[in-house]
Amino acid sequence: MVKSSLANSLQTCLGQRWTHEDFSDFTIVVEDVEFECHRFLLASCSGFFSLLLRSDMKENLEKKVTLKNIKKETFSVILNCIYKGEDGLTLDNILDVWHATHMLDIKYLFEECEQFILNNIDSLNYHQFFHHAKFLGSNAIISSTQKSILQYFEHFKTTQTFFDLSFEELHELIKDTNLNVSSENVVIDAILEWVNGYPKDNDETTRNMATPTVLNDTKELPEYKIDTDSSFVDDEVSDLLLQSQLNVLDERKGKLSILLASSRLCVASEDYLENLLVHPLLTSDRNAFRLVKEALLYHWKPQHHVSSLVSYRKCQDMCNVMAFVSDGNIFFYLLDEKRSCKMLHKSAGYTHLAAVNSDLFLCYSKFEKCSSSKNKSNCVQYEYFDVTTKSVKTLAKIINSSGSFFLCNQYLIFVSDCPISEKVIHIQNFNQNQIFLTIQTEPHAKAAFIHHECIFVFHDAHPDTELRVYSLQKQALVCVKKLPGPAENIVSFVGKGRTYMLQKDGHLWLVGYTGKREFDFKMVARLWNFCWNMYGAVCYNDELFLFGEFLTESGKKEFAPLPGLCDNIVVVEHDYYTQAVPVAVPRSAITQHQMYPA
Repeated sequence: MVKSSLANSLQTCLGQRWTHEDFSDFTIVVEDVEFECHRFLLASCSGFFSLLLRSDMKENLEKKVTLKNIKKETFSVILNCIYKGEDGLTLDNILDVWHATHMLDIKYLFEECEQFILNNIDSLNYHQFFHHAKFLGSNAIISSTQKSILQYFEHFKTTQTFFDLSFEELHELIKDTNLNVSSENVVIDAILEWVNGYPKDNDETTRNMATPTVLNDTKELPEYKIDTDSSFVDDEVSDLLLQSQLNVLDERKGKLSILLASSRLCVASEDYLENLLVHPLLTSDRNAFRLVKEALLYHWKPQHHVSSLVSYRKCQDMCNVMAFVSDGNIFFYLLDEKRSCKMLHKSAGYTHLAAVNSDLFLCYSKFEKCSSSKNKSNCVQYEYFDVTTKSVKTLAKIINSSGSFFLCNQYLIFVSDCPISEKVIHIQNFNQNQIFLTIQTEPHAKAAFIHHECIFVFHDAHPDTELRVYSLQKQALVCVKKLPGPAENIVSFVGKGRTYMLQKDGHLWLVGYTGKREFDFKMVARLWNFCWNMYGAVCYNDELFLFGEFLTESGKKEFAPLPGLCDNIVVVEHDYYTQAVPVAVPRSAITQHQMYPA
């Protein structure tokens, strides 16, 4: 066990001896100053000197070395640390000392510099430390400054360090949900500026950080003469530099659509997106132009995005969840945080949920007396759930009926599996454009989802599935198909702008529209090889979230992700009473509620 008092005493003795030239056996020349040192101590502390003093280099034989690209004040700080244990680090000298300890391979001083930087990172210097940390390979500083970059992004995008980012580095920033900005317009501006490559020449981080030469090379280099006009050489060099810059710009332009796709285009302002359509970078890039048009479509016709989720950043109030009813309560599963939140609302036995954007609708069945009859009749009631106030409003009530409830665009849809006499007791005028639509089917409906202004209703035709497609505009049957596999627990989700259908046995189908009221189903993959009860699925930020419960605990449950669609599969198990549906809700409405791990 090392006794601190003895270690301090030894450090004091070393510090006193350093001031005396007797017993010194090695000279280090830095700029115009000679430092008398001790070989044993240098070799013990520095990997650079350890190798030098074990070699047959002339510096070792002459017991003298000249160091280049280190200031005498910097080297003095390093020797004071080695001999006396003095901490002479300041914000003015930290970068010089940090680089010098890296060159001389003094590991414990390098780590001391890292700790000093970690304690002094602020909103003004973080980008400089990030720039130097990348050169020195300091993962600790890179990680810490990346958090500051996310926090101070609006300032960071004005620095030269931002324009020096690689595509991969910028792409990771743009994707990060923790990126803090006043609006998504700022992020898109940053992307366009990076692609154009506008530098800020007055930024301090532009100084050359190429690997410096430590030893003074005493050999004379041969003098080369060029028998050409110097102005011609300057022009040739300028042309090479210009061509190099053009190549970089062309490469960056090719990444524009990828960066825009990873931003949150849909939450940029409508006016900003309209102006973006005439930007030169957009007019010359078909894919980027299409992305902006799709974002504008979200503003103009939000109902078309009923089954997909817009990705929000944590600095924005909205967040994406999956809503479901369990154990008499409404739950939200937060997709970004992978945690559940109980809304503490005692349900009335809800059987179905539906959502459009930030609106959540619920359905439940009950028996009650009808005004025209003394007997109790089955009644299906539809309600709107206000997330902020955690209150409900009754939208509609239908008697003598049972079935499934869905919502798409301006339609409330009720799928009945038996003949009914439609009697609407009450419809609250929640939305002027809202239409209540009843679809009657002879076979029992096992599952359904909405796609391309049509409702897909699945029936059991053992061992296969019968699909019936109804047009919401025509309110009529337009297509009947047979598909292999079970009809129960079929779910749909949108991934990479395309609609997918997923069966309980793991078969994944891509839904295609032919344009003639016909639909194609292409088998994509099988994500698992067992059957279970699924209640919902959503593809979000390159992850596929599956909601449900396993039919049996026996056997190993393995799920295979699908590269290009989802890099990871997250299975969320709950005691479900309803299906789980995606919905965007105000973050402020759920932060105060009890959280549960998934």
